[in-house]
Amino acid sequence: MTRRRLLLAVQTTVIAVATTSQITTPAEGSPWPTRDDLQRAGAPGTTAGTAAPGAGAGTAAPGARGAGAGVRRHAVGLGPVVQTALGGSIFGWDINENGTDGVLAESVTSQQFLSLSAIETFDQSTGAITKLVAKQKSVTGKHQLVVAAVLANDVGLIDDERVHPRGREDVFDLMSPVTGGVFTGTWTPPNMRDVIIQSVADQQTDPLVAIMVDDYKVKDRSGVPELLVSDVAKNTVKFLLKFPPGQVWYGPQIVAQDTKTHEAVIGAQAFASNLPDFVVFDLVHGTASTFPDVKNGFGPFEGIAIDSTTDMMCTTTGVDYSVEFYNLRTHAGISEPLPGAGGELQAGAAIAADPVNHLFLVTQPSSSVSPSGGSTIFVYGENGTLEEVINGFSFSNTASAVFERVEVNASQRVGFVNGPNTNELQSFTY
Repeated sequence: MTRRRLLLAVQTTVIAVATTSQITTPAEGSPWPTRDDLQRAGAPGTTAGTAAPGAGAGTAAPGARGAGAGVRRHAVGLGPVVQTALGGSIFGWDINENGTDGVLAESVTSQQFLSLSAIETFDQSTGAITKLVAKQKSVTGKHQLVVAAVLANDVGLIDDERVHPRGREDVFDLMSPVTGGVFTGTWTPPNMRDVIIQSVADQQTDPLVAIMVDDYKVKDRSGVPELLVSDVAKNTVKFLLKFPPGQVWYGPQIVAQDTKTHEAVIGAQAFASNLPDFVVFDLVHGTASTFPDVKNGFGPFEGIAIDSTTDMMCTTTGVDYSVEFYNLRTHAGISEPLPGAGGELQAGAAIAADPVNHLFLVTQPSSSVSPSGGSTIFVYGENGTLEEVINGFSFSNTASAVFERVEVNASQRVGFVNGPNTNELQSFTY
C-alpha cells in the first residue's frame, strides 16, 4: 500500500454524508484476548522465541522459528539496492509478489522547473533496472508518472498525474503484465475527474481490488474519501462506496483487503469520541459495518495489512507507538508497544503481510533498538510473537516523495523498502 507525500496532506477529514450502508457495531466491554486466545481462534503464528531488542542487522533470537514460520533458505539481512536509471527520486514503486519483477517511477527536475518522469522495471534478485519503459517531460512540472500498484496477475497501474487550474485530470495507464515492459492500455473508471488515488489494497490474488480515493468534486473541495472497487485489468467498476457518517481521518487513508471473505478494512476514528475505529466494506453486497480497535486507544493508524489465508490483520498506531493483531473472524485482538519505543517519534509505519509463512513485517522509521540508529523492521508471528529484528535500514528520509512502504515476495522470503536515498530501494531477506 502506497501513501504518497505529494498527494496526502496530513489533515482532519470528516465524513458527514448520507449513506444507505448497513452499520453494525459489535458489543463493547468484552475482555482483551490473550495470545493463546488468538492461537485458538486461528492465528497460525509462532510460540517460541522473541528477538532480542537491539539485535544487529540480520539477527534473530535463537529458537525464533516456530510452527508458522516456514523454512528459511538464506540468511537474514540486507541485499542489493535498486537505483533509478536517471538518478531521480522515486515516485511510487511495487513488486510482483509472485514473480521476479518490480516497477518504479522516478522524477528528475531541472532548475528551469522542467521535469522528466519515467517508468522503469527492475529485477528482484539483482536490483538491476531491466528496462526504461516510458519517459515524459513536463514544462510546468504538473504532469508526473507515478506507480500506484502492481495488482493480481502482474498488472501494473500507473497514475499519470495531470494537474490543471481547474483540478485534476489524471490518466491511468496499464502494464499487463509488468514483465512485458510496455503500456498495454488504460483504466478509465467513470467520473474520475478531480478524484485522487490515496492507497490501493496490497493484495495480488483477487483481480477485484479496493482503492481508497479522495473526491474533490464537492463545492468546498476539501476532499471526500470513498472506496472504489474495480477489476482494473478488465476496466470495470463494481462499487464506489460512501463511508458511514461520523468517520474522521487524522492521518493516512489506507485500505487492506481480505480476499477470502471479500472484505475491505479501513482504519479511521469515530468522530464522536476520536477513538480508533475500523470500517469494513462487504465487497459482494456493498454494505458497511464498523468495529472498535482492541484497546480504545489513540490513533491514527499508520499501517495495516491482512493475511487472507488466516483472516488475521496487523495495524500500527502512532500516538501510542504500538502494534496490534486482530482476528477478523471475531474482531478479537491484542496490542503492545514496539520494542524499546519511548514515544510517538518511534512509532511503527507500513506493514507487509506474508501469507505463506504467516508473518507480519512492521517498519519503524526511527529505530528504538538499533545501536547505530536508522530504521528497523520487526518480523512478528500472527499471534504477536516477535520473531526477528532486522536493523541497518534508512527509510525515514523526509525528502522522499513517498511514505515508507514495505513489500515482500513471501515464497522467496525477500522484501523491499524505501531508501537509503530517495532514488533507491533496499532489498532484504528475512
